Amino acid sequence: NNNSSRFGKFVRIHYSEDGCISGATTLHYLLERSRLVDISPRERNYHIFYQLCAAAAAAADEGSEDDSSQPALMAPESHEGGGADRSEAKKAHDDDDADAKSLRRMLRGLKLKRASEYHYLTRNGAVVDVEGRDDADDFEAVAQALHELGVRRDTEQRQLFRLLASLLELGQVGFTPTPDGCVVDPQTSAELGRAAQLLG
Repeated sequence: NNNSSRFGKFVRIHYSEDGCISGATTLHYLLERSRLVDISPRERNYHIFYQLCAAAAAAADEGSEDDSSQPALMAPESHEGGGADRSEAKKAHDDDDADAKSLRRMLRGLKLKRASEYHYLTRNGAVVDVEGRDDADDFEAVAQALHELGVRRDTEQRQLFRLLASLLELGQVGFTPTPDGCVVDPQTSAELGRAAQLLG
């Protein structure tokens, strides 16, 4: 099962003294918190982690900081019209293009590894690649949907994706037992430093 957007419900039914249903209460338990650190066998962690890794890899593969020759990662729709409408459409297109380039630079700056290299995404034989699914394309759709909802690419989306990347880095940190408790494994201190840098 690669559907990581599950939620649960608890329904409490209330009965009257004569045994008839008099009402009910439904409690929603949204996204499983434990799923981040412990995945069931042959399942997937939250899709956004795989999407973020795939998008970062695609941005890194583009290489150049100057993306003018590259297709936009989140290309805005073309605008048609004349006069003032065309001018406004061009400005909106330019703004969207600048935001998309900024997001690509941010993705490269995350220096993420492939999803298959992260502990949180591979535990218990977790499913990394899903047949018929393109995680990089899905990331584009998520980023565009956030943009359309008013979540700015150059600020809020940047912060959100840095937070997600920091969680992946924290999952790489190991601990060594000591008589007084435990300490960070020196072999994973770089990952801890990356997480701290991302959390800024």
